Amino acid sequence: MAALLALLVLSLWTLRHASAITDDEPPTISEVRFKPENPTSSDEVTVYAIVEDNGTGVKDVALYYKVTTYYIKVEMLLLENCTYAGTIPPQEEGATVKFFVVAWDFANNTSISQVYSYTVSDTTPPYISGVVQRPDKPSYEDRVFIYALVVENVSGLRTVFLYYKIDGGPWLRIPMSEIGGSWFCGDIPPQPYNTTVYYYVEAVDKAGNVAASEIRNYTVVDEKPPTLEGVSYPEEVRVGEELTVSANARDAGAGIKSVVLRWKFEEEEDWRTLVAIKVGEEWVFYFPKLEKTGTLVFYVVVEDAAGNVVESPKYTIFVAGSNPSLPGWAIAGLLAFAMGGSLAAAYKTGRLGDEHRRYLAKLEKMEKKIAADIVQELEKAGFDVSLDDLAAKRG
Repeated sequence: MAALLALLVLSLWTLRHASAITDDEPPTISEVRFKPENPTSSDEVTVYAIVEDNGTGVKDVALYYKVTTYYIKVEMLLLENCTYAGTIPPQEEGATVKFFVVAWDFANNTSISQVYSYTVSDTTPPYISGVVQRPDKPSYEDRVFIYALVVENVSGLRTVFLYYKIDGGPWLRIPMSEIGGSWFCGDIPPQPYNTTVYYYVEAVDKAGNVAASEIRNYTVVDEKPPTLEGVSYPEEVRVGEELTVSANARDAGAGIKSVVLRWKFEEEEDWRTLVAIKVGEEWVFYFPKLEKTGTLVFYVVVEDAAGNVVESPKYTIFVAGSNPSLPGWAIAGLLAFAMGGSLAAAYKTGRLGDEHRRYLAKLEKMEKKIAADIVQELEKAGFDVSLDDLAAKRG
């Protein structure tokens, strides 16, 4: 108890005589530091300073800090060995905190440190949302555009990249361009049919935080039918002659799967099928020997490997009878007519066989008409006779 009283007396004496001591020197502030050196948004920051006064002694030490406009005062407490400490509460990521230390002695001399600062570390990665692909079902002709909404409100964005790979290949990286409103865009070149493309978006902020979207994929489709053109065919053939039809068919996507020709005679119900053979750049169909006359109808069907089909219009080919040689009696009669004589005269000379008399019974009465009648009869029998040619020769 006596010791406590003695200490109290000594303190009172010191306070009473401190004002009488001449002290014009302010306290010294040194070794100002703060911990942690890279604070995050969840960290309190403790500011330390060594404050000494060789005159009347240190009376008070305060810490002033601000984040926006105004400084806030925090009392600093003496720890040991003239070291004082004050605490700044946690601040938002990216916030810059300025602070300084003020010290007073018992003679009311004031000392102010320089202004220090720190920035609250950005530990939050950017936010990626709204990844959009256009078109939704790209074809082998389409360049695919990838859009992403990327938000970074602290340190700011450093880079935004689009990563993609083809099937099991390596990842390729292309920069994405900002198109406004925090939206970024990158594009993937056209890829072959049935290729699967994997992609994702990566964003890095200026603090080095990295964010990546989920990996997405699409498979290249082919919804475009093949092209079919240049169908080439004769308008007329004869029974027993070789018949071929050719066509040009191409498909830049999935590729040609089959080229077939369906055909029948006009009066028939069922269609028959021919499969084309690739000859150079053309697809060629070889018909079997035709054994009947009439109108042959056909069309071409092309299918690609993706199941797209194109059909040509229907075409017709007239199949005529065979072209036998003219018999001797017809040749003699027509030759005589062509040379300016008459078929009747040829008949009278006996150069026409008896079996053909039924064709010539009326020649004596109708010489001018006889050629047309004979030609008509011969055409019905399957002979290729031109009255115009005959008249030209006669003239």
